[in-house]
Amino acid sequence: HGLASSLESIPCSEGKRAFDELKADVTGMLETVPERFLGPEEIFHVISGMGLSQISFPCQSVCPMCKVPCQHYKGHPGKHEAVHQPQGVAGARYVTNDKFVHTSCTESVKLNHTVHNKGPYREWDTFFPEWAMPNLAGRHMTMEYIFANAQDELSTHFQKKHCTEIPVAMTNLTAHGIWSDLMTRTLQDNIDVQRTCDVCALVLAR
Repeated sequence: HGLASSLESIPCSEGKRAFDELKADVTGMLETVPERFLGPEEIFHVISGMGLSQISFPCQSVCPMCKVPCQHYKGHPGKHEAVHQPQGVAGARYVTNDKFVHTSCTESVKLNHTVHNKGPYREWDTFFPEWAMPNLAGRHMTMEYIFANAQDELSTHFQKKHCTEIPVAMTNLTAHGIWSDLMTRTLQDNIDVQRTCDVCALVLAR
């Protein structure tokens, strides 16, 4: 079928509210952590002792359309970047039919879609100057899987219509395939999984 390039998508403010609610829940949970757990200074002491003195916190910025977090670290130079996810995960929908958008921001640029009340995605830099033009290769397979399999939940949460044109590439994803992809990315990025687990174990065992 395909979606006409003239269809417009609109970011849903409820997406940000959902993230804010999740953040509040996590913050409230952390405030109730028993005193036996390590405090921030102790955690950094443990990390430093394990040779992880160069610690960088993730950038807190999220894409204005699909809400995927920036892949860089806090205070990074240049613009925010990410491998973008299906915009419908964050509540974005087509204004012509009120159905969730299945394309990522990168795909919308290639398809010459339009941002509601702004203009073509290809003029991204004009609308969102702090974010780089979506063009990084790759797929956010975990969020694609969620989008394809949680249409009822998304529809209830955002009060929008189901996406009726979910690509086969998304519907064919399996939990096993996603796990394999995540592990592959972990190895490619040279993340020391064992050392990370050791830090977590020390923090929780105190």
